[in-house]
Amino acid sequence: MVKGTVSLQAGIRGIHGVTIGPTHISAVQLVPLTPTPGVLSVECGELVITGEAIRCCIGIPAARLRADLEQESYGGEAYFGLYRSARQSSGAVEEFMHLYHIVLMLFGDSQARVDEFIKQELPSVPQTRDPRPEKQTMETVFTRLRNELAHRRPDVNVEKTKSEMAKWVDRLAALAARAIRSQP
Repeated sequence: MVKGTVSLQAGIRGIHGVTIGPTHISAVQLVPLTPTPGVLSVECGELVITGEAIRCCIGIPAARLRADLEQESYGGEAYFGLYRSARQSSGAVEEFMHLYHIVLMLFGDSQARVDEFIKQELPSVPQTRDPRPEKQTMETVFTRLRNELAHRRPDVNVEKTKSEMAKWVDRLAALAARAIRSQP
């Protein structure tokens, strides 16, 4: 048995959307395939990890993950902590609002710029007319939901808004990750 500490770089969490809290390997018992320096290839074995819940990263090519791990710095690295905190929210509404806040910060507190980014990334995103009479603009579903909770809007069912936020939060998380990666 080998005991050690897992220290995943914050960059991997931000780049691949993996949310991991303080975690450590409490036990390892693996049968190596080939002794290749710097590579752990195993035939079978057991890995016991204790700590917060871990999401398995399936579908990330090993070469890409390795390149990401070996990078010295990442675009938008200053925002990785905020992203991680948002993803660890206790509920979908809190997470949605936190993620929208991050994207809003990245685009200079401009909802118009946020919506431009979202429409560029998700061309088929649902849009509705801003209900304010003085505004003649369309807003994405993400901005509408944020505004329905953050501002007083007539005829808004807050429970329906919260339910919709839960439906859209994972897509918003992916958009926030892209926005963060686009930063220097």
